[in-house]
Amino acid sequence: MSAIGLATTNTTVYAPVTPIQVISNDLTSKEDIVAYIRTKNWDHAVAIAVMMAESQGNSKAYNPEWHRTCQGSYGLFQVACMHFEKGDDKLSAKTNIDTAYKVYKQNGFKPWTTFTSGAYLAFL
Repeated sequence: MSAIGLATTNTTVYAPVTPIQVISNDLTSKEDIVAYIRTKNWDHAVAIAVMMAESQGNSKAYNPEWHRTCQGSYGLFQVACMHFEKGDDKLSAKTNIDTAYKVYKQNGFKPWTTFTSGAYLAFL
């Protein structure tokens, strides 16, 4: 464990440094991610539970599975490659949430196997 020395009059006290995990480049905390999910018109609790079942909240999650026309599922919601626009940063939390919401608006939560299998229920 690393420590930072804090000078006092006669003694140096060492305080532990807690590592800060940056979840993504654009939404930098779990709170930011949850707040952004809540800006969308969907069941927020279900959306968050699906996200957690898909990636455990890791915006850099990647699954190399093959889809009809491309390879990979990306980010928080493990969105399949064919749903992104050319040039999208697939591992950007904001882009991933926006794209997941676009998929949701077309088909509800049915495209996510963690929803259809009920795996998301463990995160409610």
